[in-house]
Amino acid sequence: KTPSSITLQWNNVTDATGYEILVDGTLDEAGNVTSGMIHSAKAAEGETSTFTHTDLNYHSEHSYYIRSVNAAGHSRWSAVLTTRSAEDPFRLTPRSEERRVGKECR
Repeated sequence: KTPSSITLQWNNVTDATGYEILVDGTLDEAGNVTSGMIHSAKAAEGETSTFTHTDLNYHSEHSYYIRSVNAAGHSRWSAVLTTRSAEDPFRLTPRSEERRVGKECR
């Protein structure tokens, strides 16, 4: 992850042609989507597939559900995964006032 993106990676499901990723959403007791944005991703060659959520605020929390899709329909949603983007990479950089004070103390 970076300050402005989170990349998810999961093992491919046999016979899956793609995946749906519910971002920052909620499900009701029956597994129906009640809020959030659904993104689609094609099943990648090999053993794993990925999805990158971009344009995030620094150190912001996001939740994800994933389900596989094929010609017969889709699986149930996964358990929720909640994570944060990385912190602001400049959070420890002194502000201009702090640099000026530092020079005056020499």
